[in-house]
Parts: sequence; structure tokens; C-alpha cells
Amino acid sequence: METRNEQDAAYVQIMSSLFKYEDSNVDYYSEQDVSKRILTNPDSHTELKERVDITFKGLRNPYREAYIILKGELLDL
Repeated sequence: METRNEQDAAYVQIMSSLFKYEDSNVDYYSEQDVSKRILTNPDSHTELKERVDITFKGLRNPYREAYIILKGELLDL
């Protein structure tokens, strides 16, 4: 259960790091031309960051839910 929580946190960290990298480094090397961005291009990928946020907010740990259900069943017994 804890490993799955750590994995979900790592996914969030990877995506936020990619967005930060693109904001700082791609802008620097493309001379502030935002049309050369891949992940956060304001013209064609405006909803990508929003979809990533929605996806990560919707992540659920099935092991935690199973643990809670099993714990409840054991307490009922």
C-alpha cells in the first residue's frame, strides 16, 4: 500500500519536473519562442496540463481501499 502511494507521488513529481524543465530550459534555448514547446505549448496543448492534474487527482490506491474493506470485515467478525 505504501509503495503504491510512493509510486503515485513519483508520477506527480516526474510530470511537474518535466513541465518546469520545459518552462525554463526550452524557453532559454528557443529564445522565448513558446511555439517550440512540446508539453505546454499554449496554442495546441492547452488542456494537457489540466488533464494531467485531473488524472493525478483521480488516482486511487486500490490496495488501501482493499485494506479498509478487509479491516472492516475482520472487525465485524
